[in-house]
Amino acid sequence: MCRTAPAIALALLGVCISRTAAAEDAGLDGADAGAADPWAVDLSDFPADDAAEYETVVKGRSSAEDGLSRRRIDREEIRETGSATVIEAVEREPAVFASSGRKGERSFRLRGFDQRGVAVYLDGVPFSMPYSGSIDLGKIPVQMLDSILLLKGPTSVVYGPGGMGGALLLETREPGESPLVEAELSLSADAETSATIYHAYDAGPFAYAIGAGALASDGYSLSSQFEPTEYEDGGALDNSDRRIRHVAGKLVVPLPGPNRFIAQAFVVDGEFGIPRSTTDTRPFFSRFDYWRGAVGQVAHECDAGDTEVEEALYLAAFDNRLEAYDNATLTTQDGPNAYTSWYHDRTFGGRVTARQIFRGLPGGATYVRLWLGAQNDNHRASLDLDEPQEQFARTLLTAVPELEIPIVRGLVALASVQTDVELTHNEGEVIDGYDGELHDETTAVFGPLVSLRWDPLDDLMLRLSGARRNRIPTLSERYSSRLGFTQPNPELDPEKAWHLGLDARWKIARALAIDVSAFDAEVTDLIASEYLPETNGVTRKRNVGRARLAGAEAALSWRPARLVELSAGYAYLYARRLDPDDDEEDRIAQIPAHQAVFGLAIDPLRWLRVTSSLRVVGPQAFDDYTILGLGELGTYAVWDARVEASPTSFFSVWMHGSNLLDMNYQTQYGYPDRGLNVWVGVRVTAR
Repeated sequence: MCRTAPAIALALLGVCISRTAAAEDAGLDGADAGAADPWAVDLSDFPADDAAEYETVVKGRSSAEDGLSRRRIDREEIRETGSATVIEAVEREPAVFASSGRKGERSFRLRGFDQRGVAVYLDGVPFSMPYSGSIDLGKIPVQMLDSILLLKGPTSVVYGPGGMGGALLLETREPGESPLVEAELSLSADAETSATIYHAYDAGPFAYAIGAGALASDGYSLSSQFEPTEYEDGGALDNSDRRIRHVAGKLVVPLPGPNRFIAQAFVVDGEFGIPRSTTDTRPFFSRFDYWRGAVGQVAHECDAGDTEVEEALYLAAFDNRLEAYDNATLTTQDGPNAYTSWYHDRTFGGRVTARQIFRGLPGGATYVRLWLGAQNDNHRASLDLDEPQEQFARTLLTAVPELEIPIVRGLVALASVQTDVELTHNEGEVIDGYDGELHDETTAVFGPLVSLRWDPLDDLMLRLSGARRNRIPTLSERYSSRLGFTQPNPELDPEKAWHLGLDARWKIARALAIDVSAFDAEVTDLIASEYLPETNGVTRKRNVGRARLAGAEAALSWRPARLVELSAGYAYLYARRLDPDDDEEDRIAQIPAHQAVFGLAIDPLRWLRVTSSLRVVGPQAFDDYTILGLGELGTYAVWDARVEASPTSFFSVWMHGSNLLDMNYQTQYGYPDRGLNVWVGVRVTAR
């Protein structure tokens, strides 16, 4: 298949559409000389007031988290970017860097903090595997999501407890809201297929939403600019196939008074090939023959105006089976490097949240909030169904009281303290290859947060914040032996980070807004691997490092005409170790210093929308095992574009192109990202 043909077709379609639109507009002007100029700014197209944003988006919550530190990606934006999974939606943010690695999993960093330091929630449920402290968001579809909220750094507990580097909140669709039925079918140039269906209905005594979908791919193609290596000849990337299925549902039952009952479930499963490195001489032939993540939750909410209370119980379960084979045929498991690994992770917990508003003060309303939570994490693993299982467990307790109080009109102070307590339950457990004894331990950490928000003008906001956040080691960091290649260290201490942040937002006009943010975080007790002496490459996790993650971020949104929207964003990140050895560099691998994103949206006709985005990522260091030091990956650019036509209210057809420049680039050394690809699809909606 010609790799450039889809890109040319998409570009020509955009040109044709633009010319058709211009011709139609010219015809209208000829028929009616008094018709409005379609390229003029019409103030009626803009919202009349943004002051009530939090009362509509997050009912009853204050607006103390505006600015770049809080970025909401709504469903419309998710659709326009062509995102099929959560990671595809968030990696377009300048402060987010996503990469694919050894197990084919797509992980991310947020302002330099890796994914273990970012709390991920699905409707308030912790959505990370307890063992690793993260989840591959490249396996999580977006079809049932209403929005994604990205919290950069410490923020108010109004969103739940945060991680050391921030939080990512996945918010599902609300039952009973339109549309009644929505079905979508799409096909890509790489012969991938995707199908989803969604249904929501408000029956009066109850409301519900259900959805399901599937994605099938036999693999994706590399860039035509990829230079073949000994282990990869280009074209379709070996062992990059995937199958993803999901089903989800949510039920809401109104109760007497200001109460309601909520029950929901979210299940994703599939099978995934794991492409091997195109450069690494060490063989690794594997795939996930079974992968499943499931969440269930029941909750009660009481919204009595100035008083809100929520209680919830939840269960999150993650299971996967990784098969490691002898060679690229993926058929035999007779050699020393072949094995079957089963992981079973469970999180069971509950939370209670409360908010009380006190009104009548001169400066405005005072908010008092409380978040209480408890969860039990359990991990079981074995190398074979018949082998003894390793099992590790712990309980995490979290309490966060918060006070938000006006000092004078326009000046609001916020203070909170997040307390996390870890109770391990591993007395007498045995780790394969480890002779030490495990004991039950208790660890407690405290994280204060203070911020001041000042609104000197109606359209100008300034916020200064300082906080300390912590990350308790994962079960993997404490107890993993990695088949004898790692020595466990149950006595690891938590990582700690002091944060300082400054945010500003200036809405210059209804059509123009500028956001800027500066941040500085110093991490202590950094957990890192080090080689043990007199061993054959065995490593051990230790609290050995300090690091600084500082930078700035800026964003601009401008609507110069009624039919045109422009956006731009840039992030600079200074990421350095503060205590490198004499023969080590201070740069931290897998963190580019510069990222920029540019966006364009045009509505040439009422039923037609054209969107385009360009993401430019600067050079980054990587760990090069061949020189036992740092190498460098170069700058790359990714251009995406989408054309969607909705000739009727119930039918849409679209075309989306990704990596239209067919750029050959790597986010981790030896793991090239996919080349040019084009999707076409249709969507039917009944309201």
